[in-house]
Amino acid sequence: MIHHSKILIVDDDPTNIAVLTDILSPEYETFAVKSGAAALKWVSAGDPPDLMLLDVRMPDMDGYEVCRRLRGNPLTRDIPVVFVTAADAAENEAMGLALGAVDYITRPFSPAIVKARVSNHLELSYARKASEDRYRAIFAGTSDGIVIVDSQGRFIEANDAFCSKTGYTRRELLTMSIPDLDHGESAEQRKARLELAEPLGDGLFETEHVRKDGSTFPVEVHTRRIEFDGRSATLAVCRDITRRRQAEEERDRYRLELEKLLARRTRELREKGGAPAEMERDLKRRRGFLNIVGKSKAMQMLYSRLEVLAELSSTVLITGESGTGKDLAAEALHYGGGRSRHPLVRVACSDLAENLIESELFGHVRGAFTDARQDRIGRFQEVGKGTLFLDEIGDIPAQFQQRLLRVLEKRTFERVGDSRPIRMEARIVVATHRNLPEMVRLGLFREDLLYRLKVVDIHLPPLRDRREDIPLLVDHFLSLFGKEFKKELRGVSDAALRRLMTYGWPGNIRELRHILENAGIFCKTGLITEDDLPGELESGVISGRLAGADAAWGMEAIRCALEEAGGNKARAARLLGISRRTIYRRLEKQTSDDDPEKV
Repeated sequence: MIHHSKILIVDDDPTNIAVLTDILSPEYETFAVKSGAAALKWVSAGDPPDLMLLDVRMPDMDGYEVCRRLRGNPLTRDIPVVFVTAADAAENEAMGLALGAVDYITRPFSPAIVKARVSNHLELSYARKASEDRYRAIFAGTSDGIVIVDSQGRFIEANDAFCSKTGYTRRELLTMSIPDLDHGESAEQRKARLELAEPLGDGLFETEHVRKDGSTFPVEVHTRRIEFDGRSATLAVCRDITRRRQAEEERDRYRLELEKLLARRTRELREKGGAPAEMERDLKRRRGFLNIVGKSKAMQMLYSRLEVLAELSSTVLITGESGTGKDLAAEALHYGGGRSRHPLVRVACSDLAENLIESELFGHVRGAFTDARQDRIGRFQEVGKGTLFLDEIGDIPAQFQQRLLRVLEKRTFERVGDSRPIRMEARIVVATHRNLPEMVRLGLFREDLLYRLKVVDIHLPPLRDRREDIPLLVDHFLSLFGKEFKKELRGVSDAALRRLMTYGWPGNIRELRHILENAGIFCKTGLITEDDLPGELESGVISGRLAGADAAWGMEAIRCALEEAGGNKARAARLLGISRRTIYRRLEKQTSDDDPEKV
């Protein structure tokens, strides 16, 4: 039984009002009006009843019209209406139920029936409201705007975030439909600005929301069909993507600048010395950039990007599998530009304890927390005007991502326990082997932080995609280890190189380095053979001896093998683990492709 519920009795007969009040007043708070107009005025005053007993036959405005108007107003549409009628008029029940009434009671009144039906419908109403309250509790727990829209595009529910972002109150929104959000715009503008263009099904799209003041902001809208309060509706989650758009615009601006710089550098190289062809060949033959080694086409493109980006201050995201040399790319960005006079500070995000990450990066003042016995300078302050390299950025805790985003946007930070802002002058370079877009999809990484970090991105290819660089890397590492071990390492045998060239390299360059270091230690003759290599290289050989390797080896790899073999095609074939006929066939095909007249 529901106590303290408000019951509004609407009847032009004082006797009926008196009888119903007498039946209900011991348990409920009852109010009465004598006309439909008075009832509508009463409920629109802002304190609607929990249930309405509505007479069907009244002068001026009958109960059916009152019910129709109640259902047409979002603020009153959920009030349970029980029609009151004479027993001989019960055949009109269907009409009242079609208008949205929940039940009928007939005169003469049975106190037991009146009490039972009022109690049942109040119980149902409160259960429905409790369900809606749970919806609202879920809505309140997110920063995204959430609305529920009926099949005619009218708002049924809206959370606080949606109200805050659009500038409308929930009460205002519940009297509106989707097209009403084009405040102050023409019909043509309305068509372009509609945030939710039509009754929605399941989907995902981007559009613009229009605030109450007429300004707009971009949103990503996820929609899903649901059942709400017994009717078909659409739940729309509206995510503000202003930051993403700004980051995209900034990224596009930097990319345009990068392309211009690359074009200018290429032009300068062509003009230098009056021998453009030679200069282009010299550029293509570049075997490394700072400590990065490789002469493949992918690495040449990487060197050009690093060379230009080293002079810029934009945030750079470096991606690539573990062992591809992301730390070397970060060093190249730092030491290749004007910040090389300042520190390069590397932070391994995966090594930071969650409870100390803010102190580690931003520092703290004495007494900020237990064991904070003295002031501490964090990495952001330590680096000064240098480069802060945040390695494995995908491993930072979710609760810290918002703080990092705010620092990147405002370029200021505060030490833990201190409210004084400190200006950040460092360049930020981040790296990860994780798939950040997939982490965003799974809710593990903030989307706005990803777009803030991805102003310019650099991807390092895995070693299996640049096999032509393996002989060069082998020579590089053996030279290093020969000096370190104080022994002559003359190279690797043809069979050993073939094994290295055909292995899958899941650990990339790091794995190659470790294998050569181990082989260099135990090599007795100075020439590393197959016996000096670990057994897993045999099991990791790609497709045996690469039978039918026409698709597996490109011309860059063949040219590299020919260079290592001094032009000897038979030795180059052995290095690659393919037949000599395959090399001849690929060379002939390349010649015909270069000279169409020979085709």
